[in-house]
Amino acid sequence: TLRKPVPAVWARLLRADAELTPVLLDGRFGKPLEGAPSAEPAKGPKPKMPQSAVVPHLLSGLKGTTVELTAEQLPPVAVLLIRDCSQLTVRLPPDATVVKVSADSCDGLTLELAGRVTTETLELYKCTSATITAATMLRTVQLDECGTVALTYLSASHFERVVQTNVSALSLHFLDASELELQSGLATLLDLSADPSRPEHTAGLPVAGEQFITRVRPQPAGTGAGGQTAAHGLLTEHVRRLANDFPSTQREAREYAERTRVNLSLLGIGAGGAALEVLTASKELTNEERVRLEKLAADAQAEVAAAAAAAEA
Repeated sequence: TLRKPVPAVWARLLRADAELTPVLLDGRFGKPLEGAPSAEPAKGPKPKMPQSAVVPHLLSGLKGTTVELTAEQLPPVAVLLIRDCSQLTVRLPPDATVVKVSADSCDGLTLELAGRVTTETLELYKCTSATITAATMLRTVQLDECGTVALTYLSASHFERVVQTNVSALSLHFLDASELELQSGLATLLDLSADPSRPEHTAGLPVAGEQFITRVRPQPAGTGAGGQTAAHGLLTEHVRRLANDFPSTQREAREYAERTRVNLSLLGIGAGGAALEVLTASKELTNEERVRLEKLAADAQAEVAAAAAAAEA
């Protein structure tokens, strides 16, 4: 083995072998250089290695108590998981950070979130009742199979969307924007979906089991002060799945179809389009390249037709 001919270099081949202090060797004889300083390990406490893996921080089975999660209590990259708790209050102070907050099968849960949530996401699943106060960026809230949920944001700038499925009652409040108040839930959505005058809903839609998304509805550009886009209430829409399983809404599918149709018209792409005629008429193109261009144009038109069909469904 290499250990025998060069013992000074290959003194440790296995992890079980004892570690030796490294030294500078004379390449001619494989011996330590005279007067060469030995590389001694640095004194003092070892620096903490960065933790790359996400570590769950679990609160489970707690009843009638309050938990304040300080930065010292949490691992460097923590996902806060709360399961099977009753009448529990959880506080995340400003100096604490978690990747995400997720609660499952809780009753009487109160979340006071002031620390950083790096993914800006909160998930609640099968929680009978929950009260959440967000003093931090919490752009996405996902609610599934929940009872009564009350969401309060200190600032509307911390909010982007709330997605709900089978939520009995949902209230959404903003301390700095009272005009964005929302009362939602199964009963409210049933009434709205049965109203054919509301284009954001599908009349007669079976609300149970369906997914709805609520976002701030902007005014058209130029209608606000100085031509700026301004908030104009909240819009709740039924989430649909397009042919490629991408989540969208009827309004977004209709707008996408219109944008794509306009873009294709401007480019002159399509059957008999000017751009396609110029490209396919080029003598430098092979037959295979012409076929590929024609297929791209046909696919683009098919995409427009599919988006228009989804918007009209």
